[in-house]
Amino acid sequence: MDHIKAVIARRIKFILEKQSFISFAFNTRKGKNKKLHKSIFPSKKKLIPEINRFLTKYFKEEINKLQTINESSCYDEYFKKLINDLYSKLRKKGLCNNFKKNTAIFWSYFTKAVNIMIYDLVTHNELVETSKFNRIKWLIHVPIDNKVISEARKRIRDLESTVAEEMERELAFFKRLDSINSEELYDKTQKIIRKIQKFRHEPPIYIEDAYSLT
Repeated sequence: MDHIKAVIARRIKFILEKQSFISFAFNTRKGKNKKLHKSIFPSKKKLIPEINRFLTKYFKEEINKLQTINESSCYDEYFKKLINDLYSKLRKKGLCNNFKKNTAIFWSYFTKAVNIMIYDLVTHNELVETSKFNRIKWLIHVPIDNKVISEARKRIRDLESTVAEEMERELAFFKRLDSINSEELYDKTQKIIRKIQKFRHEPPIYIEDAYSLT
């Protein structure tokens, strides 16, 4: 029995079956709204075990690669390759919906799902040693949602006025999750969060606490 594989499968299963994840990642609409609603994964619940098996195998390999990265710029490059590769493989196996890469469904919803999984997996000390996590936590991206952006805006207001005004202007484009509809806006949002957290001397991912504590 492969214990590491079992740990990853257990974490991925927990995420896939969590209601808050299902609400944005799966098509749960009915009737006329079903065709209008765009989602990452098909609504068929019978696919969840198959999606879990695939993601478990995929992330078992990626967790090892991720632990070798030492700089934010290298992680950014790695993440772009990962999301494009993962999407292509999921689509080829019929485990995700067919959506274009230059849309909100990819840069808002798909990246959010992947970032949730990465954060959950790297915080498990059977997968990543604490010493390595203490380095990785400064590199990984934040799963963006309305609560995180709301918290970012609160933290911006605590900064010096000239810095705060500039950051508020940079973040003004965000109205809701699907406002992030391009690679450029995705990068921009992650960079703003890194700036905010740098002023607080905290890893960017710690801003995600706003989701857990509200």
